[in-house]
Amino acid sequence: MWEKLKKQPLWVNGMIAIFLFLVLLFMVLKMANLFTRHGEKIAVPNLINKSFGVLENEDNPHDFEYVITDSMYLPGKPGGVIIDQDPKPSSFVKNGRKIYISVTSYEVPKLPFPLKEGVSLRLAKSLIENYGFKIGKVIEKPNDMVKSGSFVLESIVGGKKIKYGQLLKKGSVIDIVIAVSVGNDLVPNVDLIGLSIQDAVSLANSRGFQLRINGIIEEDSSVYKVEFQKPDFQTTDQILEGSTIEITVSKNSETPLLNEDGDL
Repeated sequence: MWEKLKKQPLWVNGMIAIFLFLVLLFMVLKMANLFTRHGEKIAVPNLINKSFGVLENEDNPHDFEYVITDSMYLPGKPGGVIIDQDPKPSSFVKNGRKIYISVTSYEVPKLPFPLKEGVSLRLAKSLIENYGFKIGKVIEKPNDMVKSGSFVLESIVGGKKIKYGQLLKKGSVIDIVIAVSVGNDLVPNVDLIGLSIQDAVSLANSRGFQLRINGIIEEDSSVYKVEFQKPDFQTTDQILEGSTIEITVSKNSETPLLNEDGDL
């Protein structure tokens, strides 16, 4: 065959060479199309707000591979819900493409509590909100040491005092107790003698006063009555706004409880 080709005119051999080259090129391109799926277009489905658990059990005719790359806690949303995907919905991809998704977290993350005692209320609010917590009640406690402004005395979650650095669930509601100045205005004193502890506390708080109880209550506080108070209502008819009133209680009509120094 080679001898025959050598006897052919040069232009014939050139045409044969071009033909063979085109045939080879066609075969290479055809094979490339088979391996690369050239021209194949499949629309990516919208996975947003679907449960990843449900998605894994659904039919997957295009052999997509779903890969979780990130999780994020979102209050009010159950865990495992898809919140983002790449490629985006309606993008065109090839069969068997990997789809990267982000889902909601199943667990509420815990964060260190950032607030120390003694900081200002403004800074306290800023720190609490920036760390992902919520401000609850702001409870004011008059303090003789405060001349102006206020500062944080303690922080509370669910009725329990919390400390700096303690791990709390993100979104926890923080109540803040702050110390404020007693003030210079004189207001009428209150008569607490004969009241139960609960009624005394309620009356004093309604007038802006704080109570300090001398002695130890060893049983149900409802059986105790106020026996003495300081400042005394009979001798001091006006006291500073926000003052602390000391009370001594007794069980019904029995001997009043004494404080540790033996005073009433």
